[in-house]
Amino acid sequence: MCLGITEDELGAYTVFEVEENLSSCAAEVPAERLREQLMQKIIIEIKKDLYRNFSEFDPNPWESGKIQLPVKIAYFIKKSEVCTVRAVALVKSEDISGLNVLKYLPYEYKKYYLEKVKVKLDRNFR
Repeated sequence: MCLGITEDELGAYTVFEVEENLSSCAAEVPAERLREQLMQKIIIEIKKDLYRNFSEFDPNPWESGKIQLPVKIAYFIKKSEVCTVRAVALVKSEDISGLNVLKYLPYEYKKYYLEKVKVKLDRNFR
C-alpha cells in the first residue's frame, strides 16, 4: 500500500510522474517545483479531455493553485552517483474525465465550458 491506495484500487487512478537529478544528495529536494510540474501535467490532461468532450479548447492559462482537485503526491529519492528525485501524483481517473472535473475548477475556468454545455442544451431542447 502506498499513499493509502491498495494494489486493487490502483487501476482506478491515473499516474503522473516527473523526475529531476540533484547536484548532490545533500541538496534540498525541490518539492514545490516538482509539485508544480506534476500539476501542469494534470492540467494538460484535463484540458485534453475537455477538448475531446467539447471540441473546444480554453486557450487561457490555468493556475494550479486554484484547482481543488484531490491529488496524492509522493516523492522518492534514488541515491547513487547522481541523486534522482521522482515525484508521483495519483488522481482518480473519474475525477479528471468528462464533466466530473468541472466540480474541482474555479468558476473562472469552468464558465468557458458551462457556456458550451448551455449552448448544446439549448440546441437539443428547442
